[in-house]
Amino acid sequence: MAIIWMDGFEHYGTGTTGRTNMVNFGVYADGGVSSLSSTQARSGTLSCRAGDFQRSFAANKTTVGVGCAIWLDSLPTVDILDYFIFRDSDGNILCRFGLSNSQEFVLYRANNVEISRSAPGQLTAGGWYHHECKFVPNGATSAIELRINEVTVYSNNSFPIGSNSGSFPGSTATSTASVAFDLAGITYTYLDDLYAWDTSTSYNNTFLGDKRIATMFPDGDTAEADWTPNSGITGYTQIDETAIDGDTTYVSTATVGDISEFNFQAMPTGAVAISAVQIYTAARKTDVGTCDIATDIVSGATSTAGATQVCTTSYVYAQNIFQTDPNTGALWTKAGVDAAKIRIEREA
Repeated sequence: MAIIWMDGFEHYGTGTTGRTNMVNFGVYADGGVSSLSSTQARSGTLSCRAGDFQRSFAANKTTVGVGCAIWLDSLPTVDILDYFIFRDSDGNILCRFGLSNSQEFVLYRANNVEISRSAPGQLTAGGWYHHECKFVPNGATSAIELRINEVTVYSNNSFPIGSNSGSFPGSTATSTASVAFDLAGITYTYLDDLYAWDTSTSYNNTFLGDKRIATMFPDGDTAEADWTPNSGITGYTQIDETAIDGDTTYVSTATVGDISEFNFQAMPTGAVAISAVQIYTAARKTDVGTCDIATDIVSGATSTAGATQVCTTSYVYAQNIFQTDPNTGALWTKAGVDAAKIRIEREA
């Protein structure tokens, strides 16, 4: 894949309940102060009112980009060390961006050693700014670029990380990214439309620009309906809740090979330049033994299989990203997404 993940924060719930769902169901690690808010939603209905949270890339990355929109209720009165943070596989900080009280972006290496600063006056309070940061870890000659509203405000093509900053072995890969805020001097910080990418394919492998993450929920059954709803006769009504509700509503099967397919809501009017489709599936098993499922995307007569999800007795979100339309082999169009279906299959 090239897009590693995307998140519009629409499917966890509101307030601290939403943050708890994000953490407990395996999406982020969190410092415990974030919440989900409708006060400053940029797109959709919710944004994340941030303290800090961290997402693992699952595998080390030699080039990675992170983008999101950020709203500051007020400007910092002191320099903030935490903004975007990149770590190695042991959790050591390779580099981080801060924001100064002059609205400069400040690049630090480990031990909070300052590298250099952008020009001042990059942000004002009370508005959404799209941020996108590309990081290439490479020991003493690492590179980073930060764009605000698609304009480069900071670039450094040769700065040291790792042993060059005196704290741990030099690194040529990063394994996690954080969007993290030390809130000194700022009332609230909101973020929305968060995504990350790497360079593993020929699609979505460089700056994506200002993007909206549109969240669509299942809205119809199909003739392929092997899985059983726990109540009533329709399956989609048991899996269309905004926030996961555990064992209150669900579909289930004990039979390997069972398949159900579902329609989902149309994309927003005017959607263009669709980068990818991502499906989140929350599932658990209720007995001993193996229980594997897969979530696929179906387009026309063709499907692309998602990764096998090994179920445990606790609900965990699994994420599958589909960069291209399996019916055309090309990037998605709105018509293609609107005609597609979600397929769930019990594999073992």
